[in-house]
Amino acid sequence: MDYMPQIMIWVVLLAFFWEFVDASAGMGYGTAMSPILLLMDFSPLEIVPAILISNIGIGFLAAFWHHKFKNIDFQARDDIEIMGLIAVSGLLAVIAAVWAAISLPQWVVIGYIAGLIVAVGIFMLVRKKWEGRYSPLRLVLLSFFAAFNKGVTGGGFGPVVVGGQMFSGVESRKAVGIASMAESLISLTGALAYFVASPQPLNWSLTFSLVLGSLIAVPMAAYFISRLPALKHRSFIGVTCIVVGLLTLFKFFAPS
Repeated sequence: MDYMPQIMIWVVLLAFFWEFVDASAGMGYGTAMSPILLLMDFSPLEIVPAILISNIGIGFLAAFWHHKFKNIDFQARDDIEIMGLIAVSGLLAVIAAVWAAISLPQWVVIGYIAGLIVAVGIFMLVRKKWEGRYSPLRLVLLSFFAAFNKGVTGGGFGPVVVGGQMFSGVESRKAVGIASMAESLISLTGALAYFVASPQPLNWSLTFSLVLGSLIAVPMAAYFISRLPALKHRSFIGVTCIVVGLLTLFKFFAPS
């Protein structure tokens, strides 16, 4: 399907806004862009691979800028260990999710993801202190679930992984940087799986527009959260969780 240049300009602007949110809060880009692009008459099999491909380079770039602005230290053993647990546990999940996205109905999964995201956001806003104990098993299970979300809908990864890290005692800025790096690796696996399994060719115009808007947003977002106090950043993440969860619920309940 051919799309007018004006539509692609809107895609670039929307990608810029939601990538700024995502690189600041660790969530929002895929979860919000997926229903928005559906409303713009793109098909799911156009949307999800394009989002996954745009996440590959953008995730690495976001992780670089988070490291540069000292939101995270990828030379620290603990940070590398957490990122590795999330990435490795998500690889098999995203492959299974691509098969589900192509073969199975999605309404139950989408509704559950949306409800979970809203619940995580509310919990972040209500709970003032974060004293959770670090649990590798909890991170593995959450990462598996989050990667499945990513492969099916193009979103739903950040809210679960960032929220799960924070519940496990990881500081909010660090959680965002770790999620960015892990998401890029999982997106690469998911994109390759779509290339192999999907019957629909990639929409290169959509993919390029998403990448362009996202590239501009990443360094500004990383600088923004490096200057934001930790408590305000947690509140920002909580509000973002609720917003993107409600957007997903709108996608779930909206008539097709």
